[in-house]
Amino acid sequence: MAAGISFGSYSVAGRRAASEGDEPLVLSSWIFLVAALVLAVPLLRQDLTFVTQPRNLVVLGWLGVAATAGAYLLYQTGMRSIDAATAATLALAEPMVANLLAVLVLGEPFTALMGLGVALVLAGLGLLSRA
Repeated sequence: MAAGISFGSYSVAGRRAASEGDEPLVLSSWIFLVAALVLAVPLLRQDLTFVTQPRNLVVLGWLGVAATAGAYLLYQTGMRSIDAATAATLALAEPMVANLLAVLVLGEPFTALMGLGVALVLAGLGLLSRA
């Protein structure tokens, strides 16, 4: 519930900032700075020795820069063209695509519950596109 409220608030605030002409890179940078500050405190109590291994550093770099920062930069750029409700709803396709990639690329079993989730997301996106 908190994650949904947070993402909805982020979408509305991001759309408002985009409509006022703020640059997507600046907005995304501020968002990640605030997130880093919030997460720094619990992170300090964790064992971070895995970061020193080169392979893990590459994976963390990819996840941080391309998969996360790049995705949010594109999301924020798209906010110039569509409203916050549409953007947030379209973002629901992300876990569906990840689910399907897990099945197709990683060989995860496709269950009835997964099928139901995919069908519900597609139905929601279909309803949104009709509006």
